[in-house]
Amino acid sequence: MIRLNLFIALFASCTLIAACGDDASSSRSPTSFSPPPVSTPPPPSKARIAIAISPNPVIAELATDSEFLFRYEFTVTVSETGGVGGNVNFINETVTISTSGGQLSPLNRGAGDVIRSAGTNHVKPGSKLVVPLGTLLTVRGIGEVMSNIDLDFKDDLGNAMTASADFTIRLPMVARQDGAMPHQVLDALAIDDAVSR
Repeated sequence: MIRLNLFIALFASCTLIAACGDDASSSRSPTSFSPPPVSTPPPPSKARIAIAISPNPVIAELATDSEFLFRYEFTVTVSETGGVGGNVNFINETVTISTSGGQLSPLNRGAGDVIRSAGTNHVKPGSKLVVPLGTLLTVRGIGEVMSNIDLDFKDDLGNAMTASADFTIRLPMVARQDGAMPHQVLDALAIDDAVSR
């Protein structure tokens, strides 16, 4: 009887120790950890463009062309900040006569003209395209005229957009004979092909 009681006591002690050992080992097991998901920003959906004119004001000079009185040069810089490239389709220039408020017919420079001036009409994502331009001009009156540049752009995702900027053109004094202007074309604009990159 004594042996039986001793056996039971030993069995109970072993069972208790085993149970305690299981609890200790389970408490030391590593806890699984899942890192939070990393959010990926969406890809850009359209270009963002702006244009700048340099210099401003532009100082015109007398033209050597027999049909036009003045010529001037300027640069249009197209900047893209949206992460999507695209093409310049055309650049329109409209001159307003300061004294009368009248406007000359717009001068259109197509994609081919832009390519001849800048080497390309494509603006890469996040970059700039510098387009040097020259214009021949005849206006009645002296002083200053204003020019407006309108640029048409289509990005590589098919989005169409425009940008515009104004600048001042300062004209030199011109000698007159009997009130006549020494030129053949009145109030007109033309592309000066002598300007290139």
